[in-house]
Amino acid sequence: MNNSTRWVSEDLLRRQRSKGFEQVADNSLLALVFAVIAVFFAALLAAVTAGFLSYLDGSSVAMALMKGGATFAGAFTVGSVVIGIFLAK
Repeated sequence: MNNSTRWVSEDLLRRQRSKGFEQVADNSLLALVFAVIAVFFAALLAAVTAGFLSYLDGSSVAMALMKGGATFAGAFTVGSVVIGIFLAK
């Protein structure tokens, strides 16, 4: 293999490696977006459930909404922290 062929081969290999790293980064970003969306909907489900059960227990609508909102805030915060822990690894 002459010198110019080696240079072209190394250049192609370098480009292929960088494309692989870009693909991994794109997949990681996509996974992060899906994880945040999943945490959002899980927190929303917990909030609706907590509010509804509070309302069935005899609380007023306003109190049920406050309990649901507090549950949503807590669940979304915990889910975000869990995502952050996995990203830190």
